[in-house]
Amino acid sequence: MKLQETKIDKRGLVKDAASIAVGSSLTALGIASFTMPNNIAPGGVSGLATAIAHIIPVPVGTLSLLINIPIFLLGLKVLGWKPLVKTGIATLLLSVLIDLFSLLPIQYTSNTLLAAVMGGALMGIGIGILFTRNISTGGGDLLSLILKRKRPHMSLGSLMMVLDGTVVAIAVLVFAEIEVALYSIVTIFCCSKLIDAIIQGVDYAKVVYII
Repeated sequence: MKLQETKIDKRGLVKDAASIAVGSSLTALGIASFTMPNNIAPGGVSGLATAIAHIIPVPVGTLSLLINIPIFLLGLKVLGWKPLVKTGIATLLLSVLIDLFSLLPIQYTSNTLLAAVMGGALMGIGIGILFTRNISTGGGDLLSLILKRKRPHMSLGSLMMVLDGTVVAIAVLVFAEIEVALYSIVTIFCCSKLIDAIIQGVDYAKVVYII
């Protein structure tokens, strides 16, 4: 019995490690390659950090990590320390990867709308992968998980859209461009839909019913 439990634990750890690596990488790629270069605030801490970096010459990844500290402390009170160990690792890895990817020549700036869609898609897939293992990248993701405990009937994607709206409003004031809000909404929408699709799966029953 003990041997079986050990195998299950090891398998879970491998899945968690793979999810953290893949999820954080995809999320960081979406931010560093698509949203950041086009001044798009994808909501959450990364969007807030993008706006602040426009004023203060500090890397977005570093700012994200600093902003995440008080949110992480709040998570300790609500969720406990055990589920936040993996979240802490994912948060740190994401911050490092954002700054690392931003140094590479992989920024896309040809079409802002396409950048908003692709950035949101990559972030949604990455965050969705993490959420399936009850892991977040901190910030808006962690706040969404905290609120999910209080509002279990609401989807994580919907909760994130509410939180992200506040960040978008702040970004509009910083960049002084209404287009920032429009493109950010596109990114947030794509991100939230992919998160829900990954977590809940595609509801094929509804599709058959409509046909």
